[in-house]
Amino acid sequence: MKTSLVAIVITFAGIASGQPAAMQPQTQPAAPAQSQTAPSAQTQTAPGQTTAPAQTQGAAPAQTPAAAPQQKKEIKDPAEYNAYVGAIQQTDPTAQISGLEAFLAQYPNSVMKEDALETLMVDYQKTNNQAKMLEAAQRILQANPNNLRALALLSYMKRAQAEAGQDAQNNLTQGAQYAERGLQALQTAPKPDGTSDADFTKMKTQMSAIFNGTSGMAALQAKNYPQAQQRLRAAVEADPNDLRNVYPLALADLTGTPPNSVEGLYFIARAADLAAGGQ
Repeated sequence: MKTSLVAIVITFAGIASGQPAAMQPQTQPAAPAQSQTAPSAQTQTAPGQTTAPAQTQGAAPAQTPAAAPQQKKEIKDPAEYNAYVGAIQQTDPTAQISGLEAFLAQYPNSVMKEDALETLMVDYQKTNNQAKMLEAAQRILQANPNNLRALALLSYMKRAQAEAGQDAQNNLTQGAQYAERGLQALQTAPKPDGTSDADFTKMKTQMSAIFNGTSGMAALQAKNYPQAQQRLRAAVEADPNDLRNVYPLALADLTGTPPNSVEGLYFIARAADLAAGGQ
């Protein structure tokens, strides 16, 4: 499994879960005198990742509506605010998990629910609890069906499980379903508050590679060669050095009807170079 890609998704989950949570001043003694901003969850850095601007192909209409700006989230209840801040300020992942799970149990409809779940997804990855990490991703989608980080993680992991021979057909089908939802959500995704344009472009490029790669692989398995070529080509454009997409694109080109022999032979050579450790 190419764990660096999982780390990329988790990294941007941490960025997104750092959305400021303002608190409106209240009359209770526990309320702060002025609006406060909740600190963000800690994020991981995936080293050595370089990408080009995202160019998702084949999944979006020519014109897409502009994304609405994200609104700052406000916690109005002082007790809820203190519970969230107390959990999110924990530096130990296990302690943060305990605090956030308690927070979500006590405040299941909190405005910070999605952010808390994204931080939990990060924490479960840090503690090597894959089952809970995937469960957290599912919980995120229950709160927001278009959450890009959860869709990318599930799409990637389902493909990885399929390639490892774990219920291959079912996992790849599920992965492709998450990928299709992700490609649609990617078109109108709002930039998280506090995220730079460069980081947001990087996130969309990397997620484009994940979504298109999984969708293309499922199309290849179904012998839908035109779609496989389209999606895998988009994945390779987003990440030219990912052998997991370069080689399947060569297969889709060479086995399609009619075959695209020129491109297919080029990517076969490219795959051989990558497999030998080339860049």
